Amino acid sequence: MIKNKVNYDSIIRISSDLAILLSSGISIFNSFEILANSISNKRYKNILKKIIEKIREGSTLSEAFGSFTDYFPKLFIQMLFIGESSGNLVTALEELSTFYKIKSEIRKKIFNLSIYPMMLLGTLVTMIVFYIQVITPSIGEFVKGMDNKIPWYTEKILSGCKFIRENNALVMTALICWGIGTAFLLYLIAKNKAVIAVVSRSRLIRGFKEVLEIEALLLIIKCGIPLVHGLEILIDTFSSGNIEYGFNDIKASINNGVTLSEAFASTESFSDLTLSMITVGEESGRLEYTLERLKDMLMDNFKKALDRLTALIQPILILVIGVIVCFLILIMMVPIYSSLNV
Repeated sequence: MIKNKVNYDSIIRISSDLAILLSSGISIFNSFEILANSISNKRYKNILKKIIEKIREGSTLSEAFGSFTDYFPKLFIQMLFIGESSGNLVTALEELSTFYKIKSEIRKKIFNLSIYPMMLLGTLVTMIVFYIQVITPSIGEFVKGMDNKIPWYTEKILSGCKFIRENNALVMTALICWGIGTAFLLYLIAKNKAVIAVVSRSRLIRGFKEVLEIEALLLIIKCGIPLVHGLEILIDTFSSGNIEYGFNDIKASINNGVTLSEAFASTESFSDLTLSMITVGEESGRLEYTLERLKDMLMDNFKKALDRLTALIQPILILVIGVIVCFLILIMMVPIYSSLNV
């Protein structure tokens, strides 16, 4: 797997700051020098210096950025080209900044959602290691020294823990191999089209798609790009991901002569809120304003969905860990309790 070199925080900083500098009347050369001196990411700082040199040599802004496709997404470079060609460069930069802010915020929220389960999993692993290495040796000797017969399940647990203690290297190697095998299996599953199709139908993923689709549509409309041409750009940009977006179906419907709202409805993948808002925007002649409000509402709904999922996952994981801990304790305490009642 090739590591993704794109740093969205740096791209947001470059696009937003460059829009401010250019709209203030500062020359493009001075703007890039200010950016290169102020940005904290060393890799992007060096890239900006190289971009200045390319512009001095006669390259356009989009051509200069296009020399660094590993660090700038295709959509970013294409929108710079359109912004330059149409005279809407500042608008294109502002909308690119907004687009990548939304994308970055969604990524961070999903990452934060995964942190808590990982912390609980780490806690559980630490407790099991402590149980095997410290608790079972001392309690095991005490239990075996009693006159009562040890339950079979306690005997099995003690034998298993003893085997692990005596073969730490072997067990660790087996766990590492299992972890690598599991990660590879999950990677293959994640690439499976059938699995992707099922996951894409979930409410959370649909909400994620819808936010990005509306923001991408708003991006091309604000830059003054003809709708069909803009959709072609979005189709080309979003075609490389695992998630299927609805731009192909929307473009095909518009080419057949239907309105934008009818094209969205024909995909059967957008919420009633989106369809209603786009219809209202077309009928009122304020599509851009309506899409802005729609984007904010969809983002708010997505955040609430993530918060609900977090609130659901946390108590379930705590309950599972509690059950496992109680089970391990009871296995050792039952024979001790039985001997005391004899």
